[in-house]
Amino acid sequence: SIRGTQWLHYYKEARYDGVFAIWYAKNLGVDRAFEVMRQANLEGTAKNGGVLVVGADDIGAKSTVTATSSDPVWRAALMPILYPSNTQEYLDYGLLGFGLSRFSGLYTGFKVVTDTIELTATVDIDPDRSRIILPADFAMPPGGINKIKGDIAPLPIERRLVEYKLPAAIAFAKANGLDKIIFDSDRRELGIVSAGKPYQDLREALNELGLDERRLRLLGIRLYKLGMI
Repeated sequence: SIRGTQWLHYYKEARYDGVFAIWYAKNLGVDRAFEVMRQANLEGTAKNGGVLVVGADDIGAKSTVTATSSDPVWRAALMPILYPSNTQEYLDYGLLGFGLSRFSGLYTGFKVVTDTIELTATVDIDPDRSRIILPADFAMPPGGINKIKGDIAPLPIERRLVEYKLPAAIAFAKANGLDKIIFDSDRRELGIVSAGKPYQDLREALNELGLDERRLRLLGIRLYKLGMI
């Protein structure tokens, strides 16, 4: 059904320019849907569409036999993965995820975990908060990189994914600052890279150690936060 939302431009009777879609499952569902997920990603999204594939990971094995992670499945399917660290980023990264999916033609993995979804928070819903920037320096191949009707030959669609779609995702992430330096230091003694829930844990740990941003800069500690992991 989700794949069908990206076929809208095939039909003359279509009343809309495009449809975007969200698919959701716990990690066990992500595992079971891998085959169709990989095929859908190879086909790609419509230029006016876009798909978020939301996977709920039980990192503490709260309701599953083992601790779970959707990352290996999405990596195997060659999908970009966004990892929000708090409720605000669910909204911010969600909108950016649709923009990323449309621009790159890729289905976008969206990693959520219990600690950042089962809570109450205050968020900013100002429409002007989200300004999606399309990379100006990315050269599209002839015919573009979105879903092309009748293009089902295995090697051409795989080549388009590897040589164009994934680089397009990286270009989009750079243009929109998905990965960013939180604070820097002239000394540059230690660099810490974090993302998602662990990023919040890291900031709390630094706070409990009495290390504010000024002190961290003096110690030469730098912090880099990934939005697209």
